[in-house]
Amino acid sequence: MLLLRDHKEEYCVDLSQYTTDEKEEPEIYQRVQDKLPVYTEFMPALSKMLFLYYQDQEGCIVKDGMLIDKEGKEVDIILATLNYVVASCIMQGEARDAAEDTTTHSKLADALQLFADGINLQLCADKKGSHSRSVPRSNLTDLAERVFNHRGKKPSSSKYNRNETYQGTLDKGLAQYTRETDEYTYLVEVREADKIFTRQGNQFTKMLTFSMQHWKEEGYPGRVSFPLDDMVQAGMYSTQANARAGATTFLRQLSSISMKRKLNKNRSWIGSNVITDWGIVNNVVFFDINPSVPNYLLAEFTSELPDWAYDLSPSAFNLLLKITGQARQSGKQIKETGCFDLRVDTVRAFMGLPSPTEVTGRKYKERIKDPIENALEEIEETSLRHRGEWPIQITPTWNEGEDIEAYLAERLVVKLPDSVQQDYVEIAERKVEIQKKPRKPRKKKPAKDTGDQPSD
Repeated sequence: MLLLRDHKEEYCVDLSQYTTDEKEEPEIYQRVQDKLPVYTEFMPALSKMLFLYYQDQEGCIVKDGMLIDKEGKEVDIILATLNYVVASCIMQGEARDAAEDTTTHSKLADALQLFADGINLQLCADKKGSHSRSVPRSNLTDLAERVFNHRGKKPSSSKYNRNETYQGTLDKGLAQYTRETDEYTYLVEVREADKIFTRQGNQFTKMLTFSMQHWKEEGYPGRVSFPLDDMVQAGMYSTQANARAGATTFLRQLSSISMKRKLNKNRSWIGSNVITDWGIVNNVVFFDINPSVPNYLLAEFTSELPDWAYDLSPSAFNLLLKITGQARQSGKQIKETGCFDLRVDTVRAFMGLPSPTEVTGRKYKERIKDPIENALEEIEETSLRHRGEWPIQITPTWNEGEDIEAYLAERLVVKLPDSVQQDYVEIAERKVEIQKKPRKPRKKKPAKDTGDQPSD
């Protein structure tokens, strides 16, 4: 038996399945130990590939983030991946294969190769056809992003959204930010805020979105992980060293955050510290989501984001994220007109730009207009460079020379790819159907008899 450790978990791999002679197990053990560090760098990618492979098999289903095979047994993806890695390590034993009958090993090697080829072809086909990825979103992640977009200052709401209010306090390094709507109150707390918000460069929104996409694609496991090279391939960083520095900053930021939510009827808070452990091991970024934070607090809904989004600067990325997120609330308008719109002031608030009252010297062009228009231009140029891959059209309604209040009251008219717009239309129609269904009245619980007499 070979004991392998994956960050905090330990797994046992039975080496006897790869050899008919137990006496040779020490040799195999040493060979695997020597080569394992080279292979474990690819563990997250392999795990994802195995997950997709089993997910597509006839008779297999996904339940609560676990895979159930056609015989009803749970498939441990990490253990399956480790077996794949160990088998690959053994296949590299050229001296052994040359000296002995390799029939068993050849069959295993052929099977592994076919398995890998099939998965790679499937992944390439999926990527070629979609050009976008689903993004888990929630009101709490939205608030956290606004907090970091504003570098710790109280997030400003849109003047035209009267259904929400924001509050922010900073005391002895603990920052607390709340967003209150008619139904819920959302709370984001940041520990050591005086240190967290002074770090140069802010890729928090981009990194959180990237992490949440991986989390969803892996079936919402307790641990989120991805190789540094994924960040480079996505266009977020030019080198693996830069990706490591960026991921380290993000993980420190994420480890400082608590997210909570409550109903506005004196209910208790739900939520806690977002993550419990984090690090970068063998060029793989990982963090563990706190079990006290239910998945729905981080992934209440999803939207679509083009693959080229990570080529954008943080400001342009924030703008695009807000636009694509707004589409989910605009299914009815999309169905009627083929597009949707949102106010410029809403975009300003999400991007972390100041309100007119916060701008001194009437420098509205430099502080508000230029950042929005530069971000729009960057999105347009990036979309054109990837022509045919998730096209998006954004048409502003403002006129040159408008005063700042009139400018912020204008709108951005957006047309997304037809297939994506149809998805949002279907979501809106499902919501209408759900709202039409009559709700069953709750049964009142009988009052407990305490023995006390009513007072006069």
